[in-house]
Amino acid sequence: MTPAQPTDNQHTRHAQADQRLLSQLCPSQLGSSVSKVNRFLSPTKKRQMIFEHQKTNAKCELAVIQKQLTENIEANDKLKLELIAARNRLNKLSGDSREMELKLSELHSSLILKLKMRSNFYKDFWFNYRNTGPDRLRFNFKLIDMNAYDRVFYIELDLSEFDYRIISIDPSPPEIKSILKRLNQTRDFNRLVRVS
Repeated sequence: MTPAQPTDNQHTRHAQADQRLLSQLCPSQLGSSVSKVNRFLSPTKKRQMIFEHQKTNAKCELAVIQKQLTENIEANDKLKLELIAARNRLNKLSGDSREMELKLSELHSSLILKLKMRSNFYKDFWFNYRNTGPDRLRFNFKLIDMNAYDRVFYIELDLSEFDYRIISIDPSPPEIKSILKRLNQTRDFNRLVRVS
C-alpha cells in the first residue's frame, strides 16, 4: 500500500500555517528562525517556505514603495497647489503694483500741472523773482496797490555774505529791518515773500 497523497485542502492548510509562521518572523530574525525550522522540514517544504517568505518580503517592499509613491504624489500635489497660490499672490501684487504706479503717475502729472499753473499765476499776477547778478536776487510783487494794480514793488538782496543785505527796495516799509533780521536768522525766503 502506498502512502496517501495529501489533498489540495491539506496543502492549503499547511501553506496558511507556514504563512502565519513567516508573517510572525521579522527579516532580521529570518536567518536563525529558518535554520531552526529547517531541521524539521522536508526539502520541498523548505523551498516552498523560502518562496513564500520571499513573496511576502516582495509584497511588503512593494507596499512600502507604493506608500512612498502615494506620499510623494500627495506632497507633489500639495506643492503644486502652494505654487499656484504663490503665483496668484504674485500676480495680484504685480497688478496692485501696476495700479499704484499708474495712480502715482497720475498724481505726479496732476501735481506738476498744478505747480505750473500756480507758478504762472504768481508770475503773471502777483510775484516773480530773478537773478540780477552773482549772489543777487530781486523779488517783484504786483497787485499790492489797490489804486495801481500794475505797479511793481521790489526788493533786491545781496547774498554774498553770511548776513544778507538789501541793495534796493521800493517802497521801503518801516519794518524792513526786522524782516531782514528775521530772514538772516531763519534763511526762510518763503516767509520773506509772505511778509513782504
